Amino acid sequence: MTGGPKAGFGHAVICGGGFAGLLTAHVLTEFFDRVTIIERDRLSDGQVVRPGIPQAHHVHGMMARGAHILEEFFPGLREELRQAGAPVFDFGAAFPVLTPAGWTPRNKTGIQAQSFNRTTLEARIRARVLAHPHITLLDGHVVCGLSAPPGRTEVDGVLVRPATAGEPTTVAADLVIDAQGRSSRLPRWLAEAGWTRPTTSVVDARYAYASRLYTQPAASPPQWVCTLQMTYAPDVPRGGAVATVDGRRWVVSLMGAAGNLPPTAPEEFEAFAAALDNPYIADAIRLGEPLSPVRCFTNLANRWHRYDHLQKRHVERLIVLGDALCTFNPVYGQGMTVAAIQATVLRDLLRARRPSGCLDGVARVFQKRAARSVRLPWLIATSSDLGWQETTPGAFTQAVRWYLARVLAHVPRNPELYRRFVLVQHMLKGPAILLSPHVLAAVLAPPITPRRNP
Repeated sequence: MTGGPKAGFGHAVICGGGFAGLLTAHVLTEFFDRVTIIERDRLSDGQVVRPGIPQAHHVHGMMARGAHILEEFFPGLREELRQAGAPVFDFGAAFPVLTPAGWTPRNKTGIQAQSFNRTTLEARIRARVLAHPHITLLDGHVVCGLSAPPGRTEVDGVLVRPATAGEPTTVAADLVIDAQGRSSRLPRWLAEAGWTRPTTSVVDARYAYASRLYTQPAASPPQWVCTLQMTYAPDVPRGGAVATVDGRRWVVSLMGAAGNLPPTAPEEFEAFAAALDNPYIADAIRLGEPLSPVRCFTNLANRWHRYDHLQKRHVERLIVLGDALCTFNPVYGQGMTVAAIQATVLRDLLRARRPSGCLDGVARVFQKRAARSVRLPWLIATSSDLGWQETTPGAFTQAVRWYLARVLAHVPRNPELYRRFVLVQHMLKGPAILLSPHVLAAVLAPPITPRRNP
């Protein structure tokens, strides 16, 4: 396997070998002679859930736009995953969702989705990425700081030590990428080095997940692949989801907002599910055989570190993306797709810079462009999650929440409206398609009585 034409950019170091780091490594091989991925976890354990991605125990989602980017980066990946047991299905026909206003239509939307296990996805992508001769993986090592020339405004590498113990050494780099996820310590490192740390926007709905893995019975498979009961402020603080993964297995995730912590004791876990209005969730628990303990995942606040606001104070040769830049409440399934979009943003920016062979200013421009990829998913997530907080949101957020509630109130009886909603949800279209005159007329009409039965 060979890389594309080089621009003489030299050596890139990526801090973090998860989803965002792997996609970034794939992109950078087009421009750099060497790419090094530094990852705290040992990655030789196959598909065992590693400490760095505890969320892998829970239901995951990939928006259609993210899936399209993955297929562009790694042709044939969707089929490879399908053969490994990750089903492909129409999002409308095989993914019944119970909204506060009733069930979504079971009509085909033309939007293909795929349900997968996070560890399976990362393992398949990692195998492809590490096959590139210009990529080196340094796993079992921790990035513990930045290296920078005295009195300069750019980094020239990172400080690295073994994850177990040992003194740090410097790994020199022409470009450093922070893809360490929600555990990134970059803001603190910047402050310790005397640079400006970014401000951080936080919206915390006090969400928590509790999940368990089950076998799926061989007889009488359900007429759905995934299912969901939405939480919705301020009256529906409990919900849940089931996803078919790796062939005949179910991941069942129960969720609670505003401090409604899902239980981890098996009997209480089952009782929580049985109390939900979506019967498919309790059915999966009743019909399946448990394969794991119940695992809880908390600290799900939305956090956006505003590196784009640093402007001239931004440290050069340092780029931040993925969850290290912005973490979303995972209930909305946006994080991986936004990370994939940011990888394309970086690719397009470097292609424009290739003729000059100069990296000056790239980091600052990237952070501004990456912020654009965050704005719409941030608005979707936070306009909903702000409903769980005691503070009153601003007028714009209140208007967004009001209009979203009107859309959801009409979705159960309006398949075309639901198709448009899904196109926006999957980042295939902008929200303007929910504001056309005939959509406005439908949304502003009195809603019909909710249908609560599947």
